[in-house]
Amino acid sequence: MSRMRRFNRRTLLSAAGAGFGTGLVGIAETSQAGKVAAYTRRELFAPGKERVFEGEHLGEIAFPLGGIGTGTVSLGGRGNLRDWEIFNRPNKGGTLPFAFVALWVREGKSKPVTRVVEAPLPPPYRGAHGVSRESAEGLPRLRAARFFGSYPLARIEFSDPDLPVEVTLEAFNPFIPLEVDDSALPVAILRYRLRSRSAKPARAALAFSLENPIGYDGVARIPTKRSPAFGRNSNEYVEARGLRGLRLSSAKYPADDPRFGTMALATAAVSGSYLLRWAGTAWWDDFHHWWDEFSETGRFAKAGEPRPSPEGESDIATLATNLELAPGAAGEVTFALAWHFPVRHEARHGKAKG
Repeated sequence: MSRMRRFNRRTLLSAAGAGFGTGLVGIAETSQAGKVAAYTRRELFAPGKERVFEGEHLGEIAFPLGGIGTGTVSLGGRGNLRDWEIFNRPNKGGTLPFAFVALWVREGKSKPVTRVVEAPLPPPYRGAHGVSRESAEGLPRLRAARFFGSYPLARIEFSDPDLPVEVTLEAFNPFIPLEVDDSALPVAILRYRLRSRSAKPARAALAFSLENPIGYDGVARIPTKRSPAFGRNSNEYVEARGLRGLRLSSAKYPADDPRFGTMALATAAVSGSYLLRWAGTAWWDDFHHWWDEFSETGRFAKAGEPRPSPEGESDIATLATNLELAPGAAGEVTFALAWHFPVRHEARHGKAKG
């Protein structure tokens, strides 16, 4: 039987009263022989065994990101974000529309290449349209991926021979052994690393898009832009404490309502652009315009002005960063995705409880 399976509250209390020698921390167990065996700091901080997945196995991975007791959003094996359970309720299969990261890269004066930073979707392609527009599933993606998992760390190594850069995603939780407060932050960290494999200088950009979901009840399918749950949803650009990013909120719900809350998407990268809302008209013109502009320049020229959305509507925002890569050089961009939904649901009666 493993150490952790034999560990319980009684062994913790008995170890706490026994005292520890130099170099030991206050976690221990009592063996069947009655001896106290403590974990060393080296053991406590040692990474777990790393597992590797690829091919058809990527579709079954949902790696939870988020602090202890804060809800989670899961990183899929392909690099996609899935199972958005940050709204104080379980929501397996819940997909936040238009939540994805796109890569733009230009080698020298060559034609730019744009990809969603995810591996391809495997068949079968179900649904009225075969693929989901809300998840940007019809856009070009990277050729393949390998997922390396050792909770609370995950790494995805992407491959695509058409790109002049190698792409890696490292995602992790704010878990720090023995630091409860720091380990209970409602945040997911995603770090994208690019390494040039070109003999020419390259320019690159990473754009993280996110729909403002404030007002969603955490139960039904997460709506796309239009829903009675939405209204007066606001996307703002903020710079503070060495970070820049987007703050998503809504003035529709009071502070004691379970639908009240905020989200934030931030980065420490200095160079970049942003959009407070995708601009367009009916149908899917906004999506088309967004892709065309980003694919051409890797930037967004007009960010838009902060304003509340009309009743029954919400907006999609994008935070983009830009990199310059010398031949053979590497660069990285870290995004922090945070949320704050302070009013939880009481499961038995369905009432809100602060």
